[in-house]
Amino acid sequence: MQRMKESDVAKLMQVSKSTVGRVCAAYKLQGLKGLDFQYKGGNSRKLPEAEEKRILSDLGVDAASGQFVRVSELLAKFEAASGVHYEYTAFYYLLRRHNWRKVVPRGRHPKAADEATCEAAKKLTLR
Repeated sequence: MQRMKESDVAKLMQVSKSTVGRVCAAYKLQGLKGLDFQYKGGNSRKLPEAEEKRILSDLGVDAASGQFVRVSELLAKFEAASGVHYEYTAFYYLLRRHNWRKVVPRGRHPKAADEATCEAAKKLTLR
C-alpha cells in the first residue's frame, strides 16, 4: 500500500489538513475508539430565546425607544432577574440577538487635550 501525504488526503476527503492530522493522531493513540469524535460546538445559550425576550421586556427598557443604558447596569438587572451569570461578551451577543445593541462612538477621546491647549500649541509652530 502506498502512503499518501496529509495534503493529498485532505483534498481527497474535502477537509482541512489539520483535520487529517488530528484524526491520524487520535487513531495512533487510541485506535478505532479514538475516531469516535464527540463535537461539542453549537448553541451555547444559557436560556431559551423566549425566556431571554421575556426578561428583557420586564426590565423596563425598550430597545426601540432609543433610550441610552449602560450595559453593566443592564447586565446586573438581567442576572438578578434570570439567576444566571453572563460574561460581558455573551451578554453582548444576547443583546445583538434581540436587536438591542447599537454602538455609538464617543464624542472625544478621554485623554485628549482640551481646546485651550490645542489653540496654544497652534501658536507655537515655527514659520
